[in-house]
Amino acid sequence: MPRNDGKLEPGQKLNGAITARSWNRMVDATEIVLGAPQDFGADGVQGPAAPNHTILCRNDSGAAVGRWGVLAITGMVITPTGATGAATLSWQTSPAVIGVAPPTGTVGGFVVAVEPIANGKIGRAAVSGVVQAKVDVTDAGHTFATPKPGSTTAFDSGSSGPALILWKESGTGNGKWALLRIAAGAGGTKLGKISTGWAKGTTAAVEEFSGSGTSRGTTFSAINRFGLVTGPTSGTPKFVACSLVDSTWHLIAAECT
Repeated sequence: MPRNDGKLEPGQKLNGAITARSWNRMVDATEIVLGAPQDFGADGVQGPAAPNHTILCRNDSGAAVGRWGVLAITGMVITPTGATGAATLSWQTSPAVIGVAPPTGTVGGFVVAVEPIANGKIGRAAVSGVVQAKVDVTDAGHTFATPKPGSTTAFDSGSSGPALILWKESGTGNGKWALLRIAAGAGGTKLGKISTGWAKGTTAAVEEFSGSGTSRGTTFSAINRFGLVTGPTSGTPKFVACSLVDSTWHLIAAECT
């Protein structure tokens, strides 16, 4: 006769001894273990918690994405269709986002894959917290990172961005390993110079400078919403400071002379 706890007596045959309840519990436990992170021990003792929060993501980029790859969020795999119903229940229980290669010019929501995700398949991806990633570093002084447009393998370094660089390999170059804290980036402030007058309500190309006052050799677009900045005298460019509001750089300070 089967035991109340579903276990077997020594020497008892397996066939016919396991109840449906015991079998179902065993299957549930197996699925939990197989779906757990690799640091989940076989003895049931869980290792250190992952330093990030994950969500399910379907890879619609058109190619496989490796571990620590980046995907931009474009929507939900299943969206709620009312107060009740199967779609709404699925969305409430386990929401899954759609991820594609980050587009050019827009920094919206994004995730970092914590496991390889084949094209068209669903896998786990970090939506916040600390993750490892590759960063194309153009300036060793950069402390932020932004998903690289058109790439699912790397971020671009910058003086602002949606991810904070906690640590990165030294020097500049592509594919530098970095430890990022995503969903913790700041708008940041950029130092730059302008060579002509800047009228209120207009956009200008600003040459970007590092905090030490050295040109980075790049420009960024910013808008002046305050007042006229008169043109530099004697052909000497003027320093300006710009702050990021949402996705637009705004002039916040300029040299007076």
